Amino acid sequence: MNETHETILFEQHSAFNHILVTENDRGLRALWFGRNGVRQSVVKPGDPGHLESPYTPAMIAGLALTNRLEEVLIIGLGGGVIPRFLRACFPQLRMDVVEIDPLVVAAAKEFFEYREDPDLRTHVADGRAFLEQCDRQYDAILLDVAGPDGPPRALMTCECLRRVRDALGEEGWLIANVWSRQANPHYDSQVTTYRHVFESLHLLDVRGLGNQIFLAGPGRRRLSRKSFSDRVSAFGRLHQLPLDLTAIVRGGFRPGETEGREGKILRDSPVAG
Repeated sequence: MNETHETILFEQHSAFNHILVTENDRGLRALWFGRNGVRQSVVKPGDPGHLESPYTPAMIAGLALTNRLEEVLIIGLGGGVIPRFLRACFPQLRMDVVEIDPLVVAAAKEFFEYREDPDLRTHVADGRAFLEQCDRQYDAILLDVAGPDGPPRALMTCECLRRVRDALGEEGWLIANVWSRQANPHYDSQVTTYRHVFESLHLLDVRGLGNQIFLAGPGRRRLSRKSFSDRVSAFGRLHQLPLDLTAIVRGGFRPGETEGREGKILRDSPVAG
């Protein structure tokens, strides 16, 4: 964090993180985990359509793959950027949001204009535990969880991803924010594990960041870069989204079939084979 250009609005330790909220001279507010950490969320107050971080619209683009978009599960709240955007653009959407840290939820409500309503429910819970107890199916599940040291391993394993698959409808998609190989020692094994659980896996690079978006679903659904770009373009026009999602897709979309060949299936506990 560059304190010269950032004013600290809030700083407190929680049971999980050292949480800071800052505001810069452009009026953008950011959520940080640790003073030397990376920005977890950025919002422009009064403008829910403003998506500052490039990975966020890339995750929104993944929703273009759904044939139906009525029920969405989001694991990882941060500053509430994604549910805030979705509520503004999809007013009828029903959302469950899971966040383990109650202080993050409180900060999102106080500083980031995150608002619950009858169809936007917040669950203060461990994401894995929520999945284990989930008894409903969603059209899309967005997995966007990272602490100071990256995503929790419990959300990477084969057993966890099977629970995600169970919580998806047959036409549903998992959209996961994953750190790329350079910053993630588990990257190849994550690709291998996703391929083991899901018949379809496509990868979307996020330019300028060490992130990739994994798009995974049950059933064999092959997509070319053009077909995905066409779907994203039509999705944006249909819902009159306030940003050009197709620019994000160009050059960054590819099948996940050939990556991660050196990886191993991640499991909850060591298993031979």
